[in-house]
Amino acid sequence: MEYRAVKLEKENEELLSSLKELQEARIQEARSSSSVLKLKNKIKSVEQMHKECLANLQAKEAEWKYQREEMTRKLNNYSSQLESKGASLKVFEIELEEYLSSALQMKLQLEEISVMLLLLKSGMFEAQPKLANVEAELRLHKKERVENLSILRQQLEMRNAALAKAQRNCRRT
Repeated sequence: MEYRAVKLEKENEELLSSLKELQEARIQEARSSSSVLKLKNKIKSVEQMHKECLANLQAKEAEWKYQREEMTRKLNNYSSQLESKGASLKVFEIELEEYLSSALQMKLQLEEISVMLLLLKSGMFEAQPKLANVEAELRLHKKERVENLSILRQQLEMRNAALAKAQRNCRRT
C-alpha cells in the first residue's frame, strides 16, 4: 500500500506537473494567440503602409521620370542652341578676322598714301622754285617773242610801205 501510495503520489505529482505544464501551455497559447492577433494586425498595418509607400514610390518615380524626360528635352534643346551659337560664334570670329585683315590692309594703304603724299609735297616744294624759274623764262621768252613780233611787224610795215611805194613807182613809170 505504501508502494501504491508512493506510486499514486508519484502519479499525482506527475499529473500536477502535467496540469501545470498544460496550464502554462494554455496561458502561453492565450498569450501567443493575443500576440499572434497583434502581430497579424501589425502585419496588415505594415502591408497597408507598404502598399501606400509603393503607390507613393510609383507616383514619385512617374513624376521623376517625367521631370527627367523634361530635363533631358530641355538639355537637348540647350545643347542644340549652344551648338548653334557656337557655329554663329565661329562665323563671327571668321568675319572679325576678315575685318581685322581688311583694317590692317587699309592701314597699310593709308600709310602708303601718306608716304606718297609726303613725297608729292616734297616734290612740289622742290618743283616750286623750278616752276618759278620756268615761269620767269616763259615770261622772258614771251617778252622776247612780243618784242621780236613787234620788230617783225615794224619790218613788215616798212617792207609793205616800201613795196607799196615801189608799186606806185612802177605804175607811174
